[in-house]
Amino acid sequence: MNEKISNLIKQIGRLRYNLAKTDYQAIKFAEGELTAEEYAEMREKRRAWRAEINALQAEIAEIRKEDKG
Repeated sequence: MNEKISNLIKQIGRLRYNLAKTDYQAIKFAEGELTAEEYAEMREKRRAWRAEINALQAEIAEIRKEDKG
């Protein structure tokens, strides 16, 4: 595995850890224990982390595609 992909995978792991670490708050919001206002900042952070994961995964796919080509 190339070093760039390895680093991207590590970044994805850190972002997934952030998501897992904040799942409790997401569940509390889903169950009505937090208001939309209380959860708004965390929602935006989680949305950004997911978007970054998607971008990193796309970058990995592109690198792998280039390596095969």
